[in-house]
Amino acid sequence: MSTTRTPLRTEIPESDKWDLSPLFHTDADWEADFGKLQSSFVGVAKFRGHLAESPAALAECLEFEKSIDQLVDQLNQYAALSTAGDSADATALSREAKLDGLLVKVGEAFSFISPEIQQIPDDRFAEFLADSALVDWTTPLQKLRRNKPHTLTERHRYPAVYSPALPSQPCETSHTSS
Repeated sequence: MSTTRTPLRTEIPESDKWDLSPLFHTDADWEADFGKLQSSFVGVAKFRGHLAESPAALAECLEFEKSIDQLVDQLNQYAALSTAGDSADATALSREAKLDGLLVKVGEAFSFISPEIQQIPDDRFAEFLADSALVDWTTPLQKLRRNKPHTLTERHRYPAVYSPALPSQPCETSHTSS
């Protein structure tokens, strides 16, 4: 009985491997865009507390979020396909883990957007949707708005921040016996 050995990834001809160059030509190009994501996603903070000010402000925030999402998608596709192509490649595994760690921070930074949109009063939200600045965002905003009854306000998401101070001493109870 003859056994066949699965070839190592390094033994596979380049013509039989995925061509990831439409995403990034080199790992260095991926690293450059990773650095761009690291430095740019924090820019979302300037929109916090301002989404209800005007349709233009909301549109600007949504366009910024879209640009970050597109960058994340490209970085993620390259990292995931590199790892899937060779799950023993320590560099690819490290790249994917590094991106996953950053994506937690990105998600946290952008987490205020949906709840803040949900807090826009209904009549004002209808005016926003009628504004030409949000014409490309009408359907996504309407879909988001469907979740309004199920979206917690900041007060409900972080109750400890809004609660009176907890007693510093344990509660004392007394038991009396007859």
